[in-house]
Amino acid sequence: MVTMRLLRDSILQTKCKTCLCSATRAAVLVLCLLASSTQLLAADEESPRVYWDAETRITWDYFQAAIPPFHPSTENSAINTGIEWSCKYAMRRSSDEQTYSLCVVPDDLVAVAWMNPENSWVDRTVVTANSLEYMRLQFDLQHVYAQRLQIDLLAIEEKITATNQANTIVQSVAQPILDACREATRRCGVETQLGSSPKELSEWIAAVSSWLETPRLAPLSWENG
Repeated sequence: MVTMRLLRDSILQTKCKTCLCSATRAAVLVLCLLASSTQLLAADEESPRVYWDAETRITWDYFQAAIPPFHPSTENSAINTGIEWSCKYAMRRSSDEQTYSLCVVPDDLVAVAWMNPENSWVDRTVVTANSLEYMRLQFDLQHVYAQRLQIDLLAIEEKITATNQANTIVQSVAQPILDACREATRRCGVETQLGSSPKELSEWIAAVSSWLETPRLAPLSWENG
């Protein structure tokens, strides 16, 4: 049996009132668990993160960065959030010795939503209750798609003819989910006018609440808009 480990980090920066969803990714293919764990630890030491927790709702106290001196007057807050994920996959040679059976190792799969307080800021003189709900909604969306990522990665059962195909298959499952998460956050911002439209904000909160209960309901594709 051959095992490999993938490490990924999907990052989003969302600002309230003015839409900004820039995403970056870092990809590392590692051959042992220790190396990837070290990578995660190093990232945490540089930028302390808060991980999504159903029992802990974020408040403005989590937004600790200084207000940018030249930010547009229409912006009152911004959250730095994303999905941190890694997985170890196994390839077992089939009895015919011509193919491998590929699957993700459940105990070595991690997919969690995070926010970085040191890169998130708020101007408390102008924010509203809806502004905070919108920030929470953005964080919840990251968690929804982190859970969807776990579900779909664990469902991988593929026959491959070469070990170098494994990485491509795992990425082909993960990438559409990460793309859907980015699109969901964008649409949420557009449709709720970045949290300033109460009706649309309530509709999104209701939808995301149902996705939190059943992550597979979260859409991977959207109609044009």
